[in-house]
Amino acid sequence: MKNIILSIGFILVSALLSAQNVLEASGERSTQKISVPKYTKIAIDEKLDVTLVNEKNDHIYIDADDAIHPIIKTTVEQGTLKVALVFPKGVNMVQTGGIRVKIPVKGTEELQMKMGTLLANETIKLSSYKISLEYLSELNLDLNIQELDLKISSCRKGYLQLNCKNLTFDAGSLRGLAITGNAENVTFVSNAIVDLQAYDLKIQDATFNTSAILKAKLYIEGSIQGKPSGIFELKYKGNAINRIESNPMVKIIKEEKE
Repeated sequence: MKNIILSIGFILVSALLSAQNVLEASGERSTQKISVPKYTKIAIDEKLDVTLVNEKNDHIYIDADDAIHPIIKTTVEQGTLKVALVFPKGVNMVQTGGIRVKIPVKGTEELQMKMGTLLANETIKLSSYKISLEYLSELNLDLNIQELDLKISSCRKGYLQLNCKNLTFDAGSLRGLAITGNAENVTFVSNAIVDLQAYDLKIQDATFNTSAILKAKLYIEGSIQGKPSGIFELKYKGNAINRIESNPMVKIIKEEKE
């Protein structure tokens, strides 16, 4: 009886595998420069390794396996740049071997990215920008942006250097992300669980308009204010004046400088 069950299981697995029409990588890679209409917004839904560059927004670079290049579709619709995989007819699985995309950001206003990695080998300098990141495995960015609207839901590892005048920060679970730099005015607006440790980010004034759960360790030199709700625990270094009243749900603790 046991042998019969094993045989049936083997047949089912074999049938399943045979039903999977897989497009496999060839092992040979190349980089293509793709000319595109000018875009102001970048929206990445695929799992890609994205590198931002300080170039004009009329092209991108795609580094991929030669067998995968033909199924990578780059479009600009209503000013939004998208890079997607279009499976050939009958193919239901693709072994990409990894797709690396360099995207110029000059002339753009917004970046949305759901998954993958996001890097920059140079400081990204812009006057204002909006960035929304969902579930990244790695983030390595140096941003010099005076007006920055930033959302990071989750990031496993990496570093983020910020130089901002006004920063609106919707932070999620970022314990594995090292955050450094300077920001004059930071407004925290998250309504999800926030886990943030950023003593190396020097904040002048911090405003907390958060809900749900916040657990943060920050360096604040000027003032602490806002109307946090939910469970709120802030430990801070610096000489900030606290204007938020503590209660059983709101705890604000000043720590000594090392």
